[in-house]
This record gives sequence, C-alpha cells and structure tokens, in this order.
Amino acid sequence: MKGMGWVLALAAAALAAFVVVGCLSVGGDDESDEGGDGGIDPAAATATAEAPPDTPEGVVRLYVEKLLNRRFAGDCAQATGADRGSLCITRRGERGKYVAFNLGPVLSELTTIVVLKPNDQGVWEIVSVTSRDPNEPDDGATPWPLEVGEMVVVFGTGDCLNVREEPRIDAPVNFCRPDGWKMVIQGGPVEEGGFTWWRLGGEGWAVQDYLRYPEDAPLPQDTPEAAPEPTPTADG
Repeated sequence: MKGMGWVLALAAAALAAFVVVGCLSVGGDDESDEGGDGGIDPAAATATAEAPPDTPEGVVRLYVEKLLNRRFAGDCAQATGADRGSLCITRRGERGKYVAFNLGPVLSELTTIVVLKPNDQGVWEIVSVTSRDPNEPDDGATPWPLEVGEMVVVFGTGDCLNVREEPRIDAPVNFCRPDGWKMVIQGGPVEEGGFTWWRLGGEGWAVQDYLRYPEDAPLPQDTPEAAPEPTPTADG
C-alpha cells in the first residue's frame, strides 16, 4: 500500500485501537463475591517492531505506543539488551477467530495477556487485556471470551460456584458446583451487580470469573454424580 492509501489505513487502524479501549479489561477483580491466568516462548513469537497496522501484531504495537506510551520491540525472541525498557510480545495461542499474545518488558517475564479478534469489517481489535500474578507460575490458561453453546468448567473457586435462579447476587441458589464441574452455556451475557453472568444448562446463572474452557482448566474435570447442596459460600 502506498501514498495516501497507506496513511488512511494507518489512521483507521490507530482509530480502531483507540476505540477498543472501552472494551479493554485490565487485570482481574481484587475481590469477588461469586466463588472461593506467559512465560516467554521464542519459538512461538512472530511479531516484529514494524508490524503492519492491519495485523493483530500491529494493533498491539499501536496499543503499546499510542496508549501505553511505551516503545514496542516486537518479537521478544529478537529483542536485545538495547531494547531494555521496551515492551515485546510472543504469540500465546489461537482459538477460533481469536488470537492471544503475551506482553511484557524485554528480557523479563511476560505477565500481560492480550486477546484480539477481527470485527465485522475484518479489522483486528483488542477485546481484553489481562494481567496475571507475577508471583504465580503461568498455568497456560488464556482468558478467551466465553460464548453461548460452548462447554465450560468451574475453576478456581476453592470450594464451589453458586448457580443462581436469576443473574443477580441476591437471587436464590439452585446449586453450588465444585471445581471441575462441566456445563454448557445457554444464555448471556448479562451485566449485573458488577459481574458478568451466563446461563448454564438448565441449572441457572453464574458469574464468569470462575468459568473456563476445558482446555484452560488445569485440573481433573470429572463431573460428580451427586451435586452438593447449596451452601453459604463466598457467593459464587
């Protein structure tokens, strides 16, 4: 692309990167009421510091340079000591139309996960930016956006996840499902009370904080034959 066409494309991509700021989800909730997620992989890194703006790597570059006001070094595997202070990426994985990157300082552990997908016009957009605890090992899970019709697994509650009659924190509890319990998303999402709720099978509504796709839940995923009765937990 040459001349004005290239300029317009760059401007459009930059605008897209700024527009998606409203969609960004930085980090996780410090506390949740609903129940008890980068190492560097040079072989998987593909981006360069000059990534075109119409690629997912290019949108991450614009995000780093325009919104974070940091220098973008591109592929972590190609970064050197001269790039210290810059941010670099490695490709974390793909799922359907989504692609994810690890993002972080050059020559350091990457603790931010950026997920992107193309919009209806084919322009790549950032849909989430998630920070994981640098004091905890990377469990390999990626915070892919949940979708209706997909199987999910309860994960990380420490006890069980409350499945409620309605998508609100004070609704009656139908079940309290333990970690490893599998269900199919049948409805949602609903934003209510500071949580995002999904309707799970014929069981009720639960917050998404403790739901993962099976491949991202590193624990035995055996659905118990008998479900525990609803109990007062940290309201999951």
